[in-house]
Amino acid sequence: MIVTTTQSVEGKIIQEYVGLVSGADTYNAGGLVGGGYTSGGQSLYFQAAIDRATQKMEIKAYGADAIVGVQVVIGASAAMNQVIVTVTGTAVKLRHSADDDALPEL
Repeated sequence: MIVTTTQSVEGKIIQEYVGLVSGADTYNAGGLVGGGYTSGGQSLYFQAAIDRATQKMEIKAYGADAIVGVQVVIGASAAMNQVIVTVTGTAVKLRHSADDDALPEL
């Protein structure tokens, strides 16, 4: 599945809008004060949270060819030492553009 932050997919035409899809994940940051959640080891957990949230979003887009307009929102809860990652986009069905059907010039 194609997942992109752009509103279109190069060489394709959006045939149908399936709907809005999203996914979320959290992780315990353990020391948000002083940038703890962006330090070397924590950044791996941060990326893993984005990846899991994206996977959840893709599952919800079952039957679609792509998810366009993807946005990642990150929230932090200092009281709970958690980082919340939400990924949202629009699931679409695609078709080849008319240019794809043309024979290449020799």
